[in-house]
Amino acid sequence: MTKSSLRLPFALAVSMLFVGAARADYMDWSYHWSISPSPVLASGTGTVAQALGQSGHGAHRILAAAVTTSSSATLRTPDHFNSNFNLTLHLTDLATHQSGNLTFSGNIKGTLTYNSAHLIESFRSPIEHLRLGNHIYWVELPNHLSLTSPGSLVVPTFYAMVWVENLPPPPIFPPGIRTSSITTASIVTGPAASSTPEPSSLALGGMGVVLMGCAFIRRIWG
Repeated sequence: MTKSSLRLPFALAVSMLFVGAARADYMDWSYHWSISPSPVLASGTGTVAQALGQSGHGAHRILAAAVTTSSSATLRTPDHFNSNFNLTLHLTDLATHQSGNLTFSGNIKGTLTYNSAHLIESFRSPIEHLRLGNHIYWVELPNHLSLTSPGSLVVPTFYAMVWVENLPPPPIFPPGIRTSSITTASIVTGPAASSTPEPSSLALGGMGVVLMGCAFIRRIWG
């Protein structure tokens, strides 16, 4: 096999290696959830409880909450919900130790009885983002979640999807140079400026040179 035939596979392998490194996601961050005013919302005889996911480190998909219901209401007099809450994700960029919060405004609406549920949990703005250091964190929750009746074997859970956008680092300037300084053109004043001939002086001098030239020509041809 010739050298030229070896170059192409080697170049492809190197390019694939660099592409894979460029696409590697940033995972050097941690998180934890909180909820207000309370993880348990009540209405009539019914409650909706949200068990938040545990704290952890960087991942594409993180558990937000598992939601259960309870009620002793009958079909004739169901419990009615129209309750608001705030679900907050606290993020920490471990490289820079910067941290911040993303808050999702949620609502639980519908009716609930001892053996049925017509409840929808939704978020007003399911996608939020936050900049920490040289990264922008994008977090997405589901638009809505259908809740189940009390005692159901199926417990609705929802996850947050996380994407981290890498930003280019700021430029590094040599020591002693202030980035806020602005170079401006200076105007010469004082004695240096006064030594510059005025336009009228230049005109008179030019006329004198012309007259001397004419006199010289007349002397030659006279």
